[in-house]
Amino acid sequence: MRRPGLITIGLVLLCAGLLSGGCVTELTPEERQAREELLEKLRPWRQEQRNRLNFLSLSLQDGPGRPAILPVILYAGQSGDRIDAGCTGDVIALFEGLVRFLSQDDELAFVIAHEMAHCLHGRGSWVRSGVRQSYSSYSLSEETQADAHALTYMYQAGFDVDIGVETLVRLTTEVPKSLTGSYFSLHPHVLERIARAKVHAAALHGGLHPLTNQPLPPPVQKVTFAMTSWVDLNRVTKESRWVQRFDDEMRAFVGVRLNEVQASKLHLRFVEEQGDRSAAERARKESDALVNKLRHEIEDKQIEVLSQTSLPFHRTILQVTREGIQGDPNARLAQLLDHKYLPSH
Repeated sequence: MRRPGLITIGLVLLCAGLLSGGCVTELTPEERQAREELLEKLRPWRQEQRNRLNFLSLSLQDGPGRPAILPVILYAGQSGDRIDAGCTGDVIALFEGLVRFLSQDDELAFVIAHEMAHCLHGRGSWVRSGVRQSYSSYSLSEETQADAHALTYMYQAGFDVDIGVETLVRLTTEVPKSLTGSYFSLHPHVLERIARAKVHAAALHGGLHPLTNQPLPPPVQKVTFAMTSWVDLNRVTKESRWVQRFDDEMRAFVGVRLNEVQASKLHLRFVEEQGDRSAAERARKESDALVNKLRHEIEDKQIEVLSQTSLPFHRTILQVTREGIQGDPNARLAQLLDHKYLPSH
């Protein structure tokens, strides 16, 4: 998906940045350069995976009665190689090691859906500080219900529930405890969970909710991030008045502040030309403080705009993709955005 502009999954990137911090060992200049080169090579893959995980999450959560969507972050901190996942109640986190281990969308969908179930029907597996609670505190009933809800979310969104069950099996049998963050190794009664998960999957194949035995509506078409490669953000920005409104707002906001920065630089240059070192130093500090203040204002404005646009934009992409890519889908996307979100006159 070509999205080099305004609409990105920016809130998720913010969360990822906040969670990926940690103590960094003092490095030599050569080691720092090597580290930056490696991070530069990793950056495109991580960005793609963040977008992918969030689209999987949105596909699972987008439906009637779910106005609030739990975002997903890719945890790539010091312990990012762990095969682990969790949920604070507000955000779902998947460790980079887990994403590398589970390559299929349906596998990752099961883990995301399982964490969703704990957050929506119980409690998160992480406290807000990011410290994991012990999974030993979960009962068998809580775990099997979370699995049942997870498989139901998968079924409703068109994902393969059999792959969901197999994912539980894989994480139980293929991941040595020394390599995992204990995402499944601490879950109680794993064998019974697997047996019950297979029963839940059988009920879903029959079109029945595994916990209530009530008929379910037919599943929608599965949509993954790869299926949205048709989106041309630059074109939609030009054609959608709703997107253009936010784009114009952001440009105007940034423009005012860039003019302030330019004026500050001109003033600093004038003071420096007067030859008064003390006055020049004061002016330089004032200019630096102003630039830092304006940078934070722009960052806050970007977050505000993203919070208003990201979910409607991606939900509409889901709708167009599920309708089938026929004719001119980008024109259809722009049309739907304006119809659904522009205030009526």
